[in-house]
Amino acid sequence: MITQTMTPLEIVNEVHADFKNIEDKSMSRLVKIYNRERIIRKVPKNSRYVKDYQLKTAKKNPWIIFISKPHKLKKYKGAPQYFGITYHYGKQGIRVFEVNYDGVNVYNGHLFSRYNQRLGLNIALPVERIKRFFLNRGYCVAFKQNADQHGRVYYFLPVSEGVLLGEEQENGLWVVYKTFLSNDLLRHSQRNLIHEIEDFVKNEAKFEQEDPNASREEYEWMSNVFNNTERSSIIPDLLNHSKKLNYSQ
Repeated sequence: MITQTMTPLEIVNEVHADFKNIEDKSMSRLVKIYNRERIIRKVPKNSRYVKDYQLKTAKKNPWIIFISKPHKLKKYKGAPQYFGITYHYGKQGIRVFEVNYDGVNVYNGHLFSRYNQRLGLNIALPVERIKRFFLNRGYCVAFKQNADQHGRVYYFLPVSEGVLLGEEQENGLWVVYKTFLSNDLLRHSQRNLIHEIEDFVKNEAKFEQEDPNASREEYEWMSNVFNNTERSSIIPDLLNHSKKLNYSQ
């Protein structure tokens, strides 16, 4: 169980081990439930259809697993994509943790309060706010800025309903997202940054089209991803660029 006395590294190890245990012991069952729901509800094969499933692990951590159609596929073929979050109540209120490569994405409770307030959702329960956010987050890519003069590295993460602002902590093990800006609050420079990310995705799509080893389905998805409310999660680091892009599923 995640506790207030754990170090950041201990929390990372706990979250990763717990999520792997879910993948090994629970995902097959959840996928069967998800597939059955799609059939019973006659969900169109081109529908993303995101569903959430709550469970508690042997380590007594509460998790929410989100399952949906893979974003690259035009039609669902029976094998969904998924991600999971766990949460903990501490001195700072509720905090959400999500596996991110070797570290974790951390979402502070204040972020979900701002999300609730700025979109006028009027959702009273913190966990319901969290579910609402992740069900509607879409596919997203984080913009990682160069370190400032004090060595701090900031993140800018466009999502379907706005932007998250965060900061790298614990030597890169944690990316902590602290607040949410709705689309109507974005400054001109922030809108330009989103356009820059969109342009990069489109350039990558062109590259995929010219690459004989690239799949047609992947190219079509990348070409159209910014014509709707969803954002891309398939952008690699820019090795020869002053800025870097990281993914968020």
